[in-house]
Amino acid sequence: MPKLKTHKSSKKRVKVTATGKVLVWPTGARHVMSGKSSKKRRHMRRARLLKSTDQKRVLFGLNRPIRSKPAPVEGESSVKEQ
Repeated sequence: MPKLKTHKSSKKRVKVTATGKVLVWPTGARHVMSGKSSKKRRHMRRARLLKSTDQKRVLFGLNRPIRSKPAPVEGESSVKEQ
């Protein structure tokens, strides 16, 4: 079976963090900033996390593994005992 191709436009628009989260930058932040308010320009500098449902779709297109939380092991509690 042939290898799957990466969706190139998705690769250019998103960044996958080491923990598997997907960061996206807002649209409209490239040019013609004079018509936008200072608050809008300031907020457009930062990347945002993508929703989990959209993350799965993007990661599938990028041929990246979808990380899920590991199942808890029986006998261990999430709170450390002292």
